[in-house]
Amino acid sequence: MWDVSGAIPMMRYHQGTPIRSAEVKRFCVVALFEPIDVGERFQRREWPAHVTLASNFVTVDMAERVVEAVKEANVVDHPLTFRFGRLAQFGRSRDVSVRLAESVHTDAVHRALALRLGGLRGFAEDDPTHWRDGYHPHLTLRAEAGVDASEGDVRAPSHVVVARLAESEAEIVASFELTQPDRPEIVCICGSARFLPQMREVNRDLTLSGVIVLAPGEAKGVISAEQKPVLDALHLRKIDLADRVLVVNPGGYIGESTDREIAYARAAGKSVSFTDPV
Repeated sequence: MWDVSGAIPMMRYHQGTPIRSAEVKRFCVVALFEPIDVGERFQRREWPAHVTLASNFVTVDMAERVVEAVKEANVVDHPLTFRFGRLAQFGRSRDVSVRLAESVHTDAVHRALALRLGGLRGFAEDDPTHWRDGYHPHLTLRAEAGVDASEGDVRAPSHVVVARLAESEAEIVASFELTQPDRPEIVCICGSARFLPQMREVNRDLTLSGVIVLAPGEAKGVISAEQKPVLDALHLRKIDLADRVLVVNPGGYIGESTDREIAYARAAGKSVSFTDPV
């Protein structure tokens, strides 16, 4: 085990026993609400309170490469916030009580993980229906798990961890500490004017999860040729103020103006995520 300090977030990584290339191993990626020691092992039925970001998958790559893929997805670049919603029943027999975790950013995190982890050698999801469009973040409700969540509660996890899974046991192989800022996260929404209803919905979800939202300006009537460049420039200033950018792109559509805003944000070093695959 070693610590890599001097950078935020801090990563603690456990080497463990090297995995042979031909040996298939199972992993998952979850957000935890309490710290846990790297190298700690526990029974899989005794998981601490968590929200799964990438459910069980297999690969022939070594644990080091899995951890690198998680880092490449920029999962830990920004704090996560979950707003807990309605109750639901999960599991093959629908006998596992969970509380859904509503968060537009969490869906973007999952899709980024799906993209990076999907590039691992021999990658395969245990249950593909729980990935991408079928992903539904949730908190499993167990009294002993240590987190009591009611509908409408907003919680921020402290760590994102990678766990290696055996038949009945889980081992934490890497842990990323999430830093909590001294102010709420600021997110700038970008997207085509045709998606105003969807952007309003995203704005609402982010606001209810404790995020400061900078959204495109709205005006009744027709925008004149003189007004449009002023509004476009104003939105670029909103991007300057934001910690990150979220593009609302139903069906993967990105118009010319939104494409310019994405290029501007990336040139400014802002993280850009999307509500739909591009």
